[in-house]
Amino acid sequence: MSHKLDASSAYSSYDDFFQQLRQIGLSEALWNIVIVLTPRDVNHSQCRLLLPESDIVEKHILGSMQRSNADQCRSADGLTIEVSDVDEESRQFELCLKRWPSTNPYVLTGRWIQDFVIRKGLQKGDKVGLTYRGSKLYFKHFKNH
Repeated sequence: MSHKLDASSAYSSYDDFFQQLRQIGLSEALWNIVIVLTPRDVNHSQCRLLLPESDIVEKHILGSMQRSNADQCRSADGLTIEVSDVDEESRQFELCLKRWPSTNPYVLTGRWIQDFVIRKGLQKGDKVGLTYRGSKLYFKHFKNH
């Protein structure tokens, strides 16, 4: 069972950081993690987003968390974290960040397929950006033109 991280005292969906991400969000260089989605990431039966190398997740996400929360993410149970879609400032979601037991990479699970893949129409080859600030994960879809 995953635990829930309380982000209420951190950034709100209308904070300066969020507004800054919306204004400059088109540049991939400003995002800590950029992922090119694979067929497995958008497969409705997989229900998870595989994150890049563990050291990147450790540095850019877990390194910004309280130690107990980071330790929870390192477990198979994981930690439920708040996710803000910067393209839609009023949209807040929850996903579970955890280590995948079989191969040890980090994954985001929960309603990944419903809340992101289906809702945003994500497809293999699309790029998404993630950055973590103030106990909240920010998400950006870099639309293919």
